[in-house]
Amino acid sequence: MKDLVVGAMANYSWEEIEPWVVSLEESGYTGQKAAIAYNVTSDAIERLVARDFFINHVTRQRRVIHVDRFFYLWEILHEIEARYVIATDTRDLIFQTNPSAWLEKYLPPFRLNVGSECIAHKDQAFNDEGMLATFGPEVCAWMKEKLVYNAGSFAGEASAIRDLSLNIYLLCHQNAYCNPDQFALNLLINLSPWKEITRFSSMADGWACQGAIVAN
Repeated sequence: MKDLVVGAMANYSWEEIEPWVVSLEESGYTGQKAAIAYNVTSDAIERLVARDFFINHVTRQRRVIHVDRFFYLWEILHEIEARYVIATDTRDLIFQTNPSAWLEKYLPPFRLNVGSECIAHKDQAFNDEGMLATFGPEVCAWMKEKLVYNAGSFAGEASAIRDLSLNIYLLCHQNAYCNPDQFALNLLINLSPWKEITRFSSMADGWACQGAIVAN
């Protein structure tokens, strides 16, 4: 069974997603590819289709696209069978190695993989204040010392990604905070049963380099 890379994109042109697409092609990846596309230019869609991408056309936003992508990822994984699923952002991410090869080597015996930003929630205002706004002071206090894991580059067995995605969406879709998705992911992976099946990868492990965090 082949793997599946799924990229979420909204309001993008081809030029904005081309580095993501080309870097995936040049990484040696040979699996399936899909795009969750909202208000993406027709030129970009045509180029993706020509490269054998499955396109999930999102015609409206239920919440905001970075929350809705988890619902559409859950939907896609009922349509497409896969071994491992790699779910990523697109405009600000490039592949430097084949993600399938990394998962084959490093994922077992776990079922999910997340990439650390190598800072605790308390050490960056965006994460500390966002956790507070999303889940309140008690949860925020409990999460302060825990490392931040990025919601734009996670992977794992298809069934685990499918179920985690729906859980993230259900925690977010009526939340008043504007960007709750990464906080929902971080909360869930620190709770059972998710924490027992998750590989918590640092940047040194070679899964993902969080360039914006490193630069700061």
